[in-house]
Amino acid sequence: MPRTYIRKKTSTYAITDLKLALDLIGDGEITVIEASTAYNIPMPTLYSRLSGSRGGNPCGNKILSDGEEKFLIHVIHKFQEWQHPLTRSDFISIARTFMIEMNKKKITEDSLLREWFNGFQKRWFNEIKFVETSKLESVRSLSCTQLVVDRWFDHLNKVLAKLNLFDRPEAIYNVDESAFGDDPGRKQVIIKRDSKYAISSQGGSGKCYTTLLMCTSASGKFLPPYIIFRAQRLFDVWIPRNGYPGSRYNATPSGWSDENTFYDWLCNHFTPAVKMVKKPLLLIMDGHYSHLSTRIIKYCMNNGIHLECLPPHTTTILQPLDVLTLSKVKTSWRKLLQNHYKETNAEPVSKQKFSLLISNLFKNHLLPSHCAGGFSKAGVYPFDKRAISKEKLLQPATTLELVDAITVAIKNHMTPTVVATKGTKRKIDRPYGESITSIDAYMKIKKKETARVKRSNKENVQPKPKNTGTRQMKKKTLPENQVANNVYTNVQNVDQLALTNTSFEPYPQQISYNSSLKTTTSPTYTTMMNYNMSRSYVPGAYEDPMNWHLNEYRSCYKCNSTIHFNREQVSRCVTCDRICCTTCMYNNSYPMHAYFKCEYCALNAALHVTR
Repeated sequence: MPRTYIRKKTSTYAITDLKLALDLIGDGEITVIEASTAYNIPMPTLYSRLSGSRGGNPCGNKILSDGEEKFLIHVIHKFQEWQHPLTRSDFISIARTFMIEMNKKKITEDSLLREWFNGFQKRWFNEIKFVETSKLESVRSLSCTQLVVDRWFDHLNKVLAKLNLFDRPEAIYNVDESAFGDDPGRKQVIIKRDSKYAISSQGGSGKCYTTLLMCTSASGKFLPPYIIFRAQRLFDVWIPRNGYPGSRYNATPSGWSDENTFYDWLCNHFTPAVKMVKKPLLLIMDGHYSHLSTRIIKYCMNNGIHLECLPPHTTTILQPLDVLTLSKVKTSWRKLLQNHYKETNAEPVSKQKFSLLISNLFKNHLLPSHCAGGFSKAGVYPFDKRAISKEKLLQPATTLELVDAITVAIKNHMTPTVVATKGTKRKIDRPYGESITSIDAYMKIKKKETARVKRSNKENVQPKPKNTGTRQMKKKTLPENQVANNVYTNVQNVDQLALTNTSFEPYPQQISYNSSLKTTTSPTYTTMMNYNMSRSYVPGAYEDPMNWHLNEYRSCYKCNSTIHFNREQVSRCVTCDRICCTTCMYNNSYPMHAYFKCEYCALNAALHVTR
């Protein structure tokens, strides 16, 4: 028979008096002897309760009063609302600082407070507990506020009322893309006692992903998978005949969905699947750039599809697929990968095998309750804005009037120990591939700054003329050229001199032709051909090829050979009407046509422009 304990002696004090005495002793208002005398409590009882030994308090030694511990509970709740929950060490650090500010005895910076924390956890087990955190990006955390959620549901209510979809779940759809990898995740296994590591072989690297476009409705219906491979081309072996009925396959260089892919899904996959559903339809999706374009919006308007984009960075709590459906699907997908590696001795998942695994996933693991449950949990259908838990929303920081000790403790906990210096980013000049230390970086920047200051001081010594406000073009000056200067000084009267003086030579350096009419040196801008400055030549006179007998005395201005207009082709300067024979045309260093500009006119025009 079990032993039954019967108390032989009744206590001479009340439990309430004992608790009051312990609180007063803990606050330092009275001593143990004074409490024993005032409340008629034996001193061994008080000492045992304070030390937490046998017969004492099972929750350990209390350093703080109940009211002070309630402040700490409030701090824990507030950090959770701010989406920065406290760890065990964080909370002990805050509690230690709080105790020091409250002048608690025998509490220093080196106090571990492990026993106190265990007792604190037992005393407040109805208020706090230990769980693993769920990671959330900071940008999503800041976006998921009560104001954003309220505005979304107000807008959604108007849309559902306008389209008359409150009782038509078959017309409400949600589409999203998700990556399916080849990593089966971790699992608990049984190994021998003295082993430290449990190595599990798998076929893939864990970094190979394939995109899957999924679409579900509020009624529990789901569309066949739309698989997007990472490749430039599609091959027939990737598309098995025994895949999921109605599946479509595509490929992009990145492996992700783009505007062309989403438009193809909308036209060839979504629209045929919902052609029997009464219009209009509501299609909820995120605001990714690949989901919105002019042709997508126009196509949806023509086919009775109403597009609705979720608020930015809120898909984790507002999108039906992210809330429930994808989590169920990914869990089943990891189980399928584990079975595949076990059955095939860890063979890699090929693209053909991936299609077959996705077919198995949609046939045997994706249930209508998973699809409809996502819409219910997101508050879309049935429409209920209370479906979003406030614990998932970021609560704004409030300024509550707590004791100064709590304020100091929180401030010390939130103050960073290492603060990054803020300043302008400066480039470090170094050879390619050379590594440097922080001291080298400082010295290089200092040297660069010193050189910049020296250049600035030099410019200040010789100030530049101030700009008057109108931008003036600088004239380009050419280097001095004796030939050009000689031509320019004679260019005004060169025609008159040519008429009166046959020996006039405007170019100091000239080239003569030999009997075969070939130049000894190639002509340049400073070495010009001989001109025919005979008395019979009058600049400006225009020869008529039809009346060649009147102009038969004319000759080439380069080689002085006589030109017969009826027997040979000639070239004429468009400015001064100088004539060039066929031989000189072919032997010239630059191409000449029937109408050209001679060297003299070209140089004269260039000098006028430059001057």
